[in-house]
Amino acid sequence: MQQDLTGKEKLLLNYLKNYFDKHESAPSSTDIQAYFGFASKSSVYKYLQVLKKKGFIHINKSPSRLISLNTALKKKPSIRNYRFPLIGDLTDEGEIEHVSTIQKVPYGSSKKFSSGCFLLRITGGNFLEAGLLHDDLIIVEPRTEAIGGEAILAKLYNEQFTIKKFQPNGAYVRLDSFCMQVEPMLVLNEEVSIHGVVLGVIRRYPLA
Repeated sequence: MQQDLTGKEKLLLNYLKNYFDKHESAPSSTDIQAYFGFASKSSVYKYLQVLKKKGFIHINKSPSRLISLNTALKKKPSIRNYRFPLIGDLTDEGEIEHVSTIQKVPYGSSKKFSSGCFLLRITGGNFLEAGLLHDDLIIVEPRTEAIGGEAILAKLYNEQFTIKKFQPNGAYVRLDSFCMQVEPMLVLNEEVSIHGVVLGVIRRYPLA
């Protein structure tokens, strides 16, 4: 496909692809002009229109970030391999039972996780409202603060752990269920402590 391009058109297309891969957004016309040393922005638009006509890019209406790549040219996300420590079980009673021997569980994902992430195994059926089944492994990033809407591993005033959606509300915290039929909990800030943010779930199916 790139054989239809001239030398300078290929250079511009490769620059756009590399910029997208690095920044996950398009360069501005000013960025392109500075990089290639074009005398004016009209030269930038001229080359971009050629790439558009040949099907390599789309040009949007936004004046500052006006370019998007043809889907076929976008770099596929690379798979990162992780080995998360399984530190314990989260029980129906809301307790964390730590294991005596920590097992490392391999996991491949295009998502980037911090090095401190750990796993907890769900035991029982009390976390169905969070969409979690018995023997699911939750990926937890250890944090003491969260952003509204994030799923948190929280310890309540009764010393029980729960998994809820975090919504700050002044002196209170609203803990939303993942199930529409379950009423949210409203507790004082000092009555709940955040022990981590739940970033994902590993579900293992038994072999037939």
